[in-house]
Amino acid sequence: LAYAVDRQPDYGPARTEFEDDHEGILTREQIGVDCLLWGNDYPHHDAIWPNSMPTLRRIMAGVPENEVERMCFTNTIDLYKIDTSKLPDESTVAAAAGSSTR
Repeated sequence: LAYAVDRQPDYGPARTEFEDDHEGILTREQIGVDCLLWGNDYPHHDAIWPNSMPTLRRIMAGVPENEVERMCFTNTIDLYKIDTSKLPDESTVAAAAGSSTR
């Protein structure tokens, strides 16, 4: 993604990342949805990959879809000023992974 990231971003307010803790989701109203970033911590040995999607479905159960979108995608795009036109589309990612992205 380095080619899509602006090299001199204005990071704005503080952000925090969470991986598989439901508590992170429960604090979103106090911290603010716009300050939370979900990550699976791949390729570290203690990462939740390859169980990222089941874990994400479990911890995000009951969370409005627009908030899930912010925490899992849009907040990162905004933070790093990623040019989404340079990202592969979903079908390309699914083909490279050999399965559906959902």
